[in-house]
Amino acid sequence: MSLFLGILAAFFFSTTFILNRKMGIEGGYWLWSAILRHFFIFIFFFVWLGIKKEIKPVIKEIKLNTGAWFLWGNVGFTVFYSFICFASQFGPSWLIACLWQMTILAGILLTPFTSDSKKIPLKQVIYAAVIFIGVILVQFSGEKEINIKVILLTMVPMIISTTAYPLGNRKMLQICGDHLSTVQRIFGMILCTMPTWIILSIAAYFRRGLPSAGQLEGSLIVAVFAGVIGTTLFFKATKLAGGNHKKLAAVESTQAAELIFALIGEIILLHGSFPSTAGFIGIAIIIFGIIMLNFRE
Repeated sequence: MSLFLGILAAFFFSTTFILNRKMGIEGGYWLWSAILRHFFIFIFFFVWLGIKKEIKPVIKEIKLNTGAWFLWGNVGFTVFYSFICFASQFGPSWLIACLWQMTILAGILLTPFTSDSKKIPLKQVIYAAVIFIGVILVQFSGEKEINIKVILLTMVPMIISTTAYPLGNRKMLQICGDHLSTVQRIFGMILCTMPTWIILSIAAYFRRGLPSAGQLEGSLIVAVFAGVIGTTLFFKATKLAGGNHKKLAAVESTQAAELIFALIGEIILLHGSFPSTAGFIGIAIIIFGIIMLNFRE
């Protein structure tokens, strides 16, 4: 069940890559894409939990460990999504989706810092390394001349993003335990990032003015599909995996399906180009690595 929820989450998450790319092509400022998504998600969850009268338990939990909530909330959401939006300016949605698969390797390497286990599962590292090789092949494919600047402007932000997301998520799982529902945990994390987003919105206004109507619409769709539906499904999947870090790594690996959904969306909705032969080989290697990681003995 956790794997199915992970794949379903991947479908909704893929809208992030497609629509962020679309908004970038249309001239939308990347920082507004990040800010608006979280403002919209905050409103949705505030209304949802307000109707159910489930906000007070969240506030109570935050008061018990305020510093950790603000730290890991910003790592898991602000750092993660801001860098994804930045990287989306420099490559097609399927490329960013491929780079996003580095979360798998990051999640495995973070095991000693996010669990009682101090050992990194070496077999998982091997399969994750195969996935990473595929990611590198995709990154360097399709260009007659390698543009180091573009590679760095996509690769470095995505390394930061793919480390921040599993780190923030896992740390909050440790802090919350079973005290809060998945939705309550997401709301609490976003609530703790609101001061950061407000400061960033002021900076975005002075740098690029107000966002366009198209960017508002695109960010709203991303908020609903990826931020509300996708995140809820993914966090639910990780919660079902519980303290079993092999299952948790498998759930995180289902996000590889995003690259397939993003590739289809890029071609159909944005009339983008297909990956090169080397790019397809890289994608095949990534999928092979995911299969081996999920169905290993």
